[in-house]
Amino acid sequence: MKKEEWIQYLLKVDDAVNAESPQGFSRRKAQKRFFSLITKLSVEFNIQLPIESGKSIQDASFHSAAFLPKEWQLTPNHILQLRASNFGNLLAVVDDDQIVKTDVLAVIKHYAQELDYQYVPGQVLWEKYSGKNKAIHGSNSWMYRYFEYL
Repeated sequence: MKKEEWIQYLLKVDDAVNAESPQGFSRRKAQKRFFSLITKLSVEFNIQLPIESGKSIQDASFHSAAFLPKEWQLTPNHILQLRASNFGNLLAVVDDDQIVKTDVLAVIKHYAQELDYQYVPGQVLWEKYSGKNKAIHGSNSWMYRYFEYL
């Protein structure tokens, strides 16, 4: 998708009332899918990815995160996480997917698509939030809206 199409999708899955998760969101189902993704990545790369989920993530617009190893990064000076949003089956690397090696990112995107995630590129997420939720301040980005502690 082009950036404009992504913004339209992000607007579509936005919720004017609920900042943390949309009505009817099933954390248990969402976490189960995320764990499936992490299992696939762990098997593919023969590595155990550390996960944060459950009670360790509260007051946030995402439900689960996995730490990406330094070996997957172009410059290993960063702490990167793969996060799953509570909205729209969104998935992203936080803070910057351009630091992730191309072949690794391709595998992440492949399994994300297989599990019906919408992988959102970092360059889209750093655009200014233009949604309808008043709890999300206008100076924040889409990254903050869908993949951060609120």
